Amino acid sequence: AGNCKEKTDAADLKDRQSLLNLIMEIIQELKRYHLEKDSGVQYFSKHDYNLDRREVADYGGYQDEQRVEIVPRDLRMKDKFLKHLTGPLYFSPKCSKHFHRLYHNTRDCTIPAYYKRCARLLTRLAVSPMCMEG
Repeated sequence: AGNCKEKTDAADLKDRQSLLNLIMEIIQELKRYHLEKDSGVQYFSKHDYNLDRREVADYGGYQDEQRVEIVPRDLRMKDKFLKHLTGPLYFSPKCSKHFHRLYHNTRDCTIPAYYKRCARLLTRLAVSPMCMEG
């Protein structure tokens, strides 16, 4: 039974290392993209994100991590992402105050991990009786 466990541990470590390598490649591509796009303006720190062997070996030790979520942090993409989820929405002038409060001041609409919730709330606000009038 111990031999089988060792094989699954090795497979898990290999999967985690390949996932880590994928994440590191994405970070490097984002760095290059932002440097090219903004002609030298750097959004990332100059910290080197490459891992040495000790860190890679340590990465395999976290058994309680279930999934890794990569979320873009560019707030300029917020509007584009929400429009993609909701489609075109119309808010009457009576509703603009409620829209503004929801869009700019709630956790759901300011933290990228919650944008799906924000899209649902905006859609519900747009079809509410209060916002459908005038």
